[in-house]
Amino acid sequence: MGRGAANAGSGPDPGSPGFVGGTTSAPRVVRIVASDALRFFPDVVTVEQGETIAFEVTSMGMSSHEFMVGQLSTWQPTPPAPPRSPRSR
Repeated sequence: MGRGAANAGSGPDPGSPGFVGGTTSAPRVVRIVASDALRFFPDVVTVEQGETIAFEVTSMGMSSHEFMVGQLSTWQPTPPAPPRSPRSR
């Protein structure tokens, strides 16, 4: 899936014809699909300042996922967990 492909059922993005911003009483639903390849589709979501968003996240596999919301400029990758020793299992 390409950028925005899983968002097709969520409606138009900001700036597109027919776009309606989400409000507190009627938030815009953004559908996110999480894959076993540890990817999210769409991988970028554009919102208007002050817009209310409800994320609907669906996992398409067996992996556990972590989903965080924030500005890309402040994002820091989560370091991988240290390997577990055979004794700690």
